[in-house]
Amino acid sequence: MTPKEIKELRKKLNMSRSELALALKCSSLAIFLFEKGELDPNEDIISKMKKLKFWADQEGLASEDHKMYVRPLDQLKKIKGGIK
Repeated sequence: MTPKEIKELRKKLNMSRSELALALKCSSLAIFLFEKGELDPNEDIISKMKKLKFWADQEGLASEDHKMYVRPLDQLKKIKGGIK
């Protein structure tokens, strides 16, 4: 994924860098560096991001202005609990 795609995914999910880092089991600094293009995510992180993107697309979270409805709490806990 490109730095732009990573940032767009995070915004689509309405997550902070810290929240996305928690879901991906990495640091918020890593997310910041991924988004700036200064660090490349490894295959495990890329796989997890693709799963998140698939979930977001299935849930209808893809919107041009990145605004979304409130996710059900159980779905949010699954995301924040980490992607396997």
